[in-house]
Order: sequence, then structure tokens, then C-alpha cells
Amino acid sequence: MRSIVICAVFCVAGLMSANAGGVYPDSVLCEGYGIVHYKGKAPSIVDFVTALQDEEEHPEFFGDFYDAWQRYLRGRSQQRNERLDVDRRNGFVDYDCHYQGDDFDVHGCMEYCYWNCKDGKHKIVAQSVYFMENGRASEGQYDGVQFFLYDNATHVLKHILAEGLGIDLSWGVTWDYNDDNTVTVLDLDATEPRLMSRAEFDEWLRTRPYAVYHLPRQGKDIQVTIYTGGETVERRLVWDGWKFAKEY
Repeated sequence: MRSIVICAVFCVAGLMSANAGGVYPDSVLCEGYGIVHYKGKAPSIVDFVTALQDEEEHPEFFGDFYDAWQRYLRGRSQQRNERLDVDRRNGFVDYDCHYQGDDFDVHGCMEYCYWNCKDGKHKIVAQSVYFMENGRASEGQYDGVQFFLYDNATHVLKHILAEGLGIDLSWGVTWDYNDDNTVTVLDLDATEPRLMSRAEFDEWLRTRPYAVYHLPRQGKDIQVTIYTGGETVERRLVWDGWKFAKEY
């Protein structure tokens, strides 16, 4: 699988929306990711997930999913520490891999789903990755959510940045590394930026808002659990046919 490293996109601009022709702005689209091959009138969630795999590169957790997906396609049983649920009817895939040792108990989770756009010519495909350690979300290298735009006519998938769909992955928190080994942190709820040493910033990172995106198996909205300061806050991202709006 292509190495999919999720980096938070910090965007202070207003939400972008589709233009009258039903095409998202080029500023939020990347080059074509791949072609979706399928049989029948339209691709299924299995076709989308298969198109997002790359047999030449699949590091760590993504390698475990890639192997599990190949077993599914070949009709083979999964490993004892894995669960793979493929819901073709609702267009949803849910994967859980349990890693357990003397001092850790971690579940790696991956979800896929897709939405139809209002123009009837495009679809949005999503992938969400998160890790749960001892029952709590654990931030890691590969976790996060990302989206792809599918063109019904060309069968091409393009990566689309989250802000193009109205989603601010930073949840209002941004920061800049300074040349003097300090960090400027801006919380949109605060009246002014905060200046921290690198040591203070590293400690702050442990409790900063961290979001887990639960994709919908039924319905169209994304449930978001935000972990911060030992507490959890629930949010909902409501799909309107082109983008998402936050609902508290």
C-alpha cells in the first residue's frame, strides 16, 4: 500500500465549496491517485478499497491491513488477532488488529466508506485510521482521516484535502516552530498566541486536542471524538452533498 502518513492541515481560510460545475477547486485536489476497476454499473466499497492498495509499499499497520484485505479477496480466514467486516450493502469496511504485549494493549483500526456528490457525477471516498490503547485513543504516525474524489466518468481517484470538504483537521489549534527553539501556539479560543519552549510544547502536545473520526456505516455524518486534557468531547460533521459542516 502507498505509505499514507496523515499530516494535520492547518487552514485559517474560509470553507471552500464546489463551483457551479460540480468540480472542487484545483487548490484542494492532488494528482490522480489511481484508477478504480470494477464490474457492473458502479463500483462498490470493495472496488474503492482495492484501488487504494499498493502491493509494493505497505508499512507496518498498513501492511497488516493489506495482508488482511488480500485474504478477504481470496476468501481466506483472517488471523486470530484480526477482525475485518466488509458491508457491501452500506458501503463500509471496518478493520481491527489487536496488538498485545506485557506492557501494551493496542487496537489498530481502519475504516472506509463513501458518499455520493449532489451532481451525480462524483463520489467522495474516505479512509480513517486510529489506534486505541487500553481503551483510549493513542496518537500515532499513521492515524488520521483522508479523502478521495472519484469521477464516475473517468473512474479516476484524486486525493482531496480535508479543508476542501469543510473540515479543519486542527480543530482550531495551530502552531509554528521558531528559530530560537521556541514554538508559537495559537488556539482560536484564546485572545492571543502563546509562546512555549520546546520542552513545554512537547509536554503540551500530550494533552492537545486529538480527534478520532468514526466513519458512518449507516447515514451520512462523521462522528468525531475529541480527546483533550483527560476529557472527551463529541462532535458531528454533517454531509450536505458537497462538504461537511460542524454540528455541536
